[in-house]
Amino acid sequence: MKNVGMFVGLGFTLSMLVLSFGCGGSTADPNDCVLDSDCEDAQVCSNGRCVDPEDPCADIVCDDPPADTCDGDSLTTYQSSGTCSAGICNYAFVTVACDFGCVNGACHADPCLDIVCDDPPADTCDGDSLTTYQSSGTCSAGICNYASDTVACDFGCVNGACDADPCLDIVCDDPPADTCDGDSLTTYQSNGTCGAGICNYASDTVVCDFGCVNGACNADPCLDIVCDDPPADTCDGDSLMQYPETGLCDGGDCTYSPNLVNCPYGCADGVCMECTPDCLGKCGGADDGCDGTCTADCPAGQYCDNQLCAACTVFDACGEACENCSLSTAGHACINPSDDNYVCGCDTADDCGEGDVCNGNACCTPACVDKECGPDGCGGTCGPGCGMGETCDEMSGQCEVLPWLSITGGTFQMGSDAGGSNELPIHSVTVPSFEMSKTEVTVEQYQVCVDAGTCTSPDGNTFDSYCNWGYSDRGAHPVNCVDWDQAVAFCTWAGGRLPSEAEWEYAARSGGQDITYPWGDETATCEYAVMDDGGWGCGQNSTWAVCGKTDGNTDQGLCDMAGNIWEWVQDEIHGSYTGAPTDGSAWEDSGDIRVARGGSFYGDADVLRAACRSYVFPPYRYYFLGFRCAR
Repeated sequence: MKNVGMFVGLGFTLSMLVLSFGCGGSTADPNDCVLDSDCEDAQVCSNGRCVDPEDPCADIVCDDPPADTCDGDSLTTYQSSGTCSAGICNYAFVTVACDFGCVNGACHADPCLDIVCDDPPADTCDGDSLTTYQSSGTCSAGICNYASDTVACDFGCVNGACDADPCLDIVCDDPPADTCDGDSLTTYQSNGTCGAGICNYASDTVVCDFGCVNGACNADPCLDIVCDDPPADTCDGDSLMQYPETGLCDGGDCTYSPNLVNCPYGCADGVCMECTPDCLGKCGGADDGCDGTCTADCPAGQYCDNQLCAACTVFDACGEACENCSLSTAGHACINPSDDNYVCGCDTADDCGEGDVCNGNACCTPACVDKECGPDGCGGTCGPGCGMGETCDEMSGQCEVLPWLSITGGTFQMGSDAGGSNELPIHSVTVPSFEMSKTEVTVEQYQVCVDAGTCTSPDGNTFDSYCNWGYSDRGAHPVNCVDWDQAVAFCTWAGGRLPSEAEWEYAARSGGQDITYPWGDETATCEYAVMDDGGWGCGQNSTWAVCGKTDGNTDQGLCDMAGNIWEWVQDEIHGSYTGAPTDGSAWEDSGDIRVARGGSFYGDADVLRAACRSYVFPPYRYYFLGFRCAR
């Protein structure tokens, strides 16, 4: 109890006078008095008590203090024994403040004295908030109070508890089935995300070129159709309706564009009727039977006799010593004489006219106008020929650094389900016609560009002994240890570019065929490619000279499209073909890492597949990496 204050004073006990009605006064207590006459002799009445005037307190015992009293919340208590003064008892008293109030002369007891606060209220919800109470409380004025804490429940509050995460035990691995909407296909990722107890799956919608059925794009109806069975040529009056050997597939049907040819001599059974000139053995302007004349020279050893070719014999026009051989006859000299026959022909170029050569005993005029290389038509070659690292294009007669082959364009299915996810999805791509270098660029060919001051010398990051540059016996080997920029620089200098990835795969499939390797579906071995079969490089532990495995060539004649070295292409790498171009162009929107194709001399059969993809950082130079060009 808090001691508010203490007050000490004197209490006075006053005997209540009891008056009697009669003669004289009397009291109930013989010590009480009103008058001195009420006291014994020698006593006097003082303050209502009979006391000894000499010692007023002689017979007084102070043991009857006043009752304890309340004054508001203050309690005044008196000592049980007092002191007498002048015949009056005085009692010391103390006044204190009652912490819990004062009633009937006593302080109230602490209302919390016997209270144990161990029964908190139940946890409660208020909307999405949870209020919890401590298990032990504090008592105040007889009432228990419990500290509380209120938190927000992320997933709601019910019955005095936060709801658990509805996604806690949910695994989202059951996506909806792929669906079609008209010609559009919607596919869902195999793993989804949970929200509020519901699985959500990311989707992708693409347009199916050939329609969509049962949750899948229809395959190209022309995928396995080869249009090589044209209608028979037919006659339309004197015109010939002629169909090409190869047609175009549209919607699964082959169409052939006819060409109308006028037949001057009429048309029958799908063939133009022709007049076949008859000049066998004729010369000197003889009638060829088709309103023309026969003007060709007679074969060697014959001469023209009255528009007919006749043999030169001892007894005929050549004369006994071939004196009749001249520029006007079939030959120019008398050669190979025998007892019965002299033949007019040539033995050396001196026997022929100016600029002509003697080829097989016949004079021949070389066809070398504007040509610097290639056959001259007379058993020889034109021009000075090509330098080291150059190749002669026999059609044009010009020297080129690279031998080019024409690749007729078409539509094919790019990708494969035999490899990783980066070869999927298999998709239709239409590649325009283009040209590709027959071989991987060789050391000799690259040397020409370096000598021209356009290209920089190769080098390698690792295994420099495998880099072909600088080895005199590897001029015909593919140049390796070149980075992507060096490959681009060379192809640009050579009048081309790096092939797109789609062009490369189309060419590696022998013109877009559904085959695994450039040669077909036979598993890759050293019969077809320079690879890891019996050791790196078929046991030689290095690259080979280009075109060393002709059985592995494509139908168009491209060499080493599988094995020898990986080849840079133009495209940047993507994790899959989703969103890839379908027009054969390069895909360049993901970053700097570039694609390489074809496998190398240390690769196995799997990486030599036409659909296999790899990737390399453009600045890297490796012994297993080179390139070829396209245009």
